Amino acid sequence: MYDCTNKGPHSPVSGQRKYVGGIVLGLRRIGKSSLVLATLSSTGHPFVYVDVRRAYDDVSRRVPAERLYEELRSSLLRLSVRERVLEALRRMGLGAVSLLMIDS
Repeated sequence: MYDCTNKGPHSPVSGQRKYVGGIVLGLRRIGKSSLVLATLSSTGHPFVYVDVRRAYDDVSRRVPAERLYEELRSSLLRLSVRERVLEALRRMGLGAVSLLMIDS
């Protein structure tokens, strides 16, 4: 992700490789989520972003499959709504309009 401006071979937007997923680890409060969301948004392609912290169970100290499934399902539903809104805007001649996020 560090070579997105040049679209190098390690860039998820390069077209040379197709990334199915990724994990970003690091210290707290340094902008990891912002970096990932800005990079994904800049591609212009639909994406699903799942913040695993929302699925994490503090008691068992695990990410239960059911919670991860619900987070993924929720993200896919938001993507579906976003794509339908963008298509409607395109039909109205507002194709240049860009939506960053739609909360359902």
